[in-house]
Amino acid sequence: MNRITFLLFCGIALLLSVSCKKDEIRVNNPSDAQIYEIKNGILIFSSITSYRHLLENANGVEKKKFLAEVANRNDFVSMSENHSKLLSKNGRLSNSGNQDIDDDVEDLLSSDLLSTIVNSDGIVGIGSYLFNINLVTERCYALHNSFYTPSSSAAAYNDLYNENTNNNYIFNFSTEDDVLEILESYGYPVLTTDIDTTVVVANACGGAPKNKDKDTEYFPRYDVNTQDKLECKVVYQKAGVYFALLGKLKFKSGGQGDWQSRRDWYEWKFKPKCKDERSQNSATSYTTNAANKYKRYAYESTKGLSKYHVKFQWEILGHATTSNSYLKTRVYEIKSGY
Repeated sequence: MNRITFLLFCGIALLLSVSCKKDEIRVNNPSDAQIYEIKNGILIFSSITSYRHLLENANGVEKKKFLAEVANRNDFVSMSENHSKLLSKNGRLSNSGNQDIDDDVEDLLSSDLLSTIVNSDGIVGIGSYLFNINLVTERCYALHNSFYTPSSSAAAYNDLYNENTNNNYIFNFSTEDDVLEILESYGYPVLTTDIDTTVVVANACGGAPKNKDKDTEYFPRYDVNTQDKLECKVVYQKAGVYFALLGKLKFKSGGQGDWQSRRDWYEWKFKPKCKDERSQNSATSYTTNAANKYKRYAYESTKGLSKYHVKFQWEILGHATTSNSYLKTRVYEIKSGY
């Protein structure tokens, strides 16, 4: 090999190497469109790994970029776009008459990520499966894409939407189950007969129950004869392919405009199933000119928790006696296993 041929070979090899590295970065970047596609009105993640990476490893900026990108697409209608309309036309999202269930449904519908990736029928694709998440009945149905072919896609979608468990391609899980973990542990089964549903795989290492602490508090304003309304909540929520632990606050001003500023105090510790414990020591954050809704996530994952203990407290400026005074909410707390 002469020197010119050798240099040409090295140049091509270097070019291919750089090209491959770029592709790897793009695939692993959760805000990149390559991790999902929109097909027949369904958002489908390229793999469970891609979805898990977005949920667990992407930072706030990356998640916001991804959510904005999906929201701007004209070939997909997500559950988050207008779920007030969906409540009236989709029986699975309408009021069940059980206040606790309806509150749980509202919590999950207000999850930015979950409600954006799920379409208006409650369906999302992750890797080799389509999932139908029924928030009211707390069931999560999975359909392997071997049955979702061009010739059978309409029938398969209808079976999944209508929860036809007589179809041997449709798996029937609880939203309490770690559904993705189960499917992975069985090597991505195609038929329901490929999995032993009597084995409690989902509860390996224990499973903590969903929980919430919520209340409505009223703060008198210093400048006008009125009150501001605060809806406070700490919640652990489950949706089969999505688990979250968070504190959330809604604010309705009785005076002029939204709040001036807010401080939130929080601390938590929790243990994901079969993994090490994580904790956050007592901390305080400060925000000015906040919107009237606020959330702080302690945990978002495809895996449930075996135990948790979380506390939140909020302070709002401009109440009671002077514009510089804060009023505090009570401490909101949920725990299981500690």
